[in-house]
Amino acid sequence: MVDAARAQAKGDPQLLAATIQTYKDIAWSPRENPELRLAVITAMFNDPDPKVVEDARAMAKLMLPRERERTMVVYISKTAGDRGWTDFIPSLIRSYSRPMKNVEDADRAEAVAIKTLAGGRAVEDEIFAVFMNPPAMPESYGMDWSKKFRADAWDLLGRLDTDGARRMLLLSGGSTQMPPGDPVIGNMRRAIAELRTIPVTGEEINWLTSLVDESSKENATWWKETSIAVKAVESHAPFRMRHLEAIRWAAQNRMTWFTLNREQLLAELSGRLNRREMHARSTGFTTRSNENVEAWVEKLKWPDLLTILVIDEMLQQPDIRAAVFEHAKLDRNDMTTEYGGIITAFPTIDNGRGRITLYPPRPGQRDGDEKFVASDSMLAASDCAMAHYHMHVQKVRNAAYAGPSDGDLTYAARFGRTCIVFTSVNENEMNADLYQPDGVIIDLGSFKKP
Repeated sequence: MVDAARAQAKGDPQLLAATIQTYKDIAWSPRENPELRLAVITAMFNDPDPKVVEDARAMAKLMLPRERERTMVVYISKTAGDRGWTDFIPSLIRSYSRPMKNVEDADRAEAVAIKTLAGGRAVEDEIFAVFMNPPAMPESYGMDWSKKFRADAWDLLGRLDTDGARRMLLLSGGSTQMPPGDPVIGNMRRAIAELRTIPVTGEEINWLTSLVDESSKENATWWKETSIAVKAVESHAPFRMRHLEAIRWAAQNRMTWFTLNREQLLAELSGRLNRREMHARSTGFTTRSNENVEAWVEKLKWPDLLTILVIDEMLQQPDIRAAVFEHAKLDRNDMTTEYGGIITAFPTIDNGRGRITLYPPRPGQRDGDEKFVASDSMLAASDCAMAHYHMHVQKVRNAAYAGPSDGDLTYAARFGRTCIVFTSVNENEMNADLYQPDGVIIDLGSFKKP
């Protein structure tokens, strides 16, 4: 049908223009039959008229970042790679940045096309180059497309360069051409030099941007204290941003932990947890890993262990435990959302005992009693936070849901935060589970109401 329509329009400019416009309307519409859409884009890519091909090429570049039909993504990606269309690389990166289940990142059609078009350069380096110099596009509908390309490229690198080590090397090296006067790059280089860290996700870039805001005297003080603390343990670098507040706190309150190696920190944590009652989640998830610290020995690095120990210290405080039960009561009485907030210990008060602050989701951000949404005010207040937390307290006896859901793990990975979920076991008992952006889940055990 598609070929017949094109053949009928041959030699008639007006009919040809109408036919091509119909093709474009079909290709753009996700409601159309997927096979018809694929046939249309295939016909346009192989049209004898170079102008039609060029029109299809420009359209496909705009379609690709938002295209949900996988057969279309695969065909467009392969065509771009086979024909050497290097201008497709930014669009391929944006499509590639959308996670896919059950497919290895390296095997995806976008990755294969980028590798083909990169001319021998590593895929990660090609993505980094787009982050450094995103394509210039006019702003439309209030969207800064250069920032969008940059954020998607960085999120993708967060999956491919999980600890940020390659990006730290590229940003630190003098061979990488840097955009002049770029504040984002300047902030990253400062973080590498002074804190031995780098933002791994797009949300962490926003976090870093807020941390270096010169109008915040509190953040400036935190940065100074943290940079001093980091120098004492930089042999354990690189760090993730979520480790830094724990390092700062330990430098002022548990300096002896700085003298312990990884195995000694692990022994300290295991000794604590082995004495506690645990409640493993048994329902409401797609996949579930063991929540015992011994199951994660290979993934837990020195700064991970220090951070877990520091947060555990926070959770031993009676006033924090009492607040958790109060927040649980408020949450249980509100069936429009889950409640949550932040755990902080800066500025230092009460000898570093820390505090827990509730930030209920705003009315427009409430998606039901089984989901927590971090409000803008919560994120703005958590520059120097130790961890984010939320509640699983829909029922008083809710132990079957003790631990993070798949969505909770996605949240931790997106924001780059160490997170805690508190689950109601009974009227007077609460369970705490810590989880990291890399999927590590550690049951910190249950505690009684003070």
